[in-house]
Amino acid sequence: LGVQFLEGVAFMHEHKVAHLDLKPNNLVVAFQYQSSSRWLSIIDFGISVFVEGEETEVNGYRGTPSSSWVAPEVGSEDGPRRSYSAILADRWACGRMIQ
Repeated sequence: LGVQFLEGVAFMHEHKVAHLDLKPNNLVVAFQYQSSSRWLSIIDFGISVFVEGEETEVNGYRGTPSSSWVAPEVGSEDGPRRSYSAILADRWACGRMIQ
């Protein structure tokens, strides 16, 4: 499932979408008993943004408040507004999820 997760995030990024709230609660796994197949889906695109690429920055906190899944450069919900790469914030969350 880890490979499916990374492939899903890569697909989003290739299609110019940054999720910005990657965490276990935003993954759904479907299982087919007959073949033992599993599919992973990434859900909840409520705060996602369209980006041109890694250099595209967003401003302000995005993610689940008080979450350990949010990249450090995003800051905190009640902290100062920061600008950061949406793609790099997603990649940090990917690493945290794989960890």
